[in-house]
Amino acid sequence: ITLQPTAENPPGTAIKHPFPTPCTLGDALAKYCDLARAPTKKMLMALQPKIEDPAARECIGKLIADPEALKLLQGSQLCCRMCEFWAMLGVKAIAPVEFLLHCPRQKPREFTIASSPKASPSKITLCVSLSSHELPDMATACQRLVDSGCLPAAQLPSGRGRFYGTCSRWLTSRLKAGAVVLAKQRPSPLHLPEKDIPVIMVGAGAGVAPFRGFWEELKRGPQSAPAALFFGCRNPEQDWLFKEEMSGAVKLAATGCAALNRMQVGPKRPLTCLFTAFSRPGEGKQGQYVQDQIRAQSQSVKHWIEKGSGMVYICGSTAMGNSVLDALAELLEGGRDFVDTLKKEGRIVAEFWG
Repeated sequence: ITLQPTAENPPGTAIKHPFPTPCTLGDALAKYCDLARAPTKKMLMALQPKIEDPAARECIGKLIADPEALKLLQGSQLCCRMCEFWAMLGVKAIAPVEFLLHCPRQKPREFTIASSPKASPSKITLCVSLSSHELPDMATACQRLVDSGCLPAAQLPSGRGRFYGTCSRWLTSRLKAGAVVLAKQRPSPLHLPEKDIPVIMVGAGAGVAPFRGFWEELKRGPQSAPAALFFGCRNPEQDWLFKEEMSGAVKLAATGCAALNRMQVGPKRPLTCLFTAFSRPGEGKQGQYVQDQIRAQSQSVKHWIEKGSGMVYICGSTAMGNSVLDALAELLEGGRDFVDTLKKEGRIVAEFWG
């Protein structure tokens, strides 16, 4: 595929390329077009005049004019894919050029680096959680679209199977050694303070990624102030990421046993303490979340932040992060106002997603 000026764009006219060219049709579809989602309103408006079937054009017009129907079609719960939508609409052919020009582009997926540039300057480690769930039945949603005239009474997709995140599935199951990855590194707000002050790290699931880099870096530094990690996941036997490495980074408790004291000799153990929370620990056990552990350790957390001028780092889902902020507001003097002040001062650094 190459893009050339037309009569409407005479030679010398700057043309905004929708993706790097020349490239093959396969590369354009696989690398740049987002085929895992339903078409956007902008795409529908551009393609409507190009659709030959009058009934399909009419349905697209009604869909464009119905915000609620569009929201339903494009919702993350339905997971309607590009091919499913056009099949339900009865459209069997779209000019490749028109499709490529107007199909929404894949967005870059962001991952927090799970390694320290000081510990491994020539290597970047990622912690990737595979996104996967059963695809819902489309009958109810499609009937709503049919009733509003946004879809013909077409046959619904069958055997939808499971949804897999495009990027997370590729990284976790299809990426091979030696493959070339299109990636860009950018600075992260999650980095250790220059001063020797308490560090409180809160991460759930893959949100522990940056803190792996933290403890790698702390192993090589002179820091003596407390470094505490609050880590949460569903089940300790199935979902505890970096379990051995994390446990091996925690200082052993002081003891009068000479044999145990001798075990302290070796690589530096940078984490002062590790507090774990498992939401689904198993039959007969009470589930916990990281915010529960923060409340349980409120005296220490309060001391590290208020008396030690410590830093708090939070990484994980938005729901988890907001719950952690709520817990901090409960235990700190000044409540929510003080938490907001700490965020403005850069003493609470958060990276949320979802």
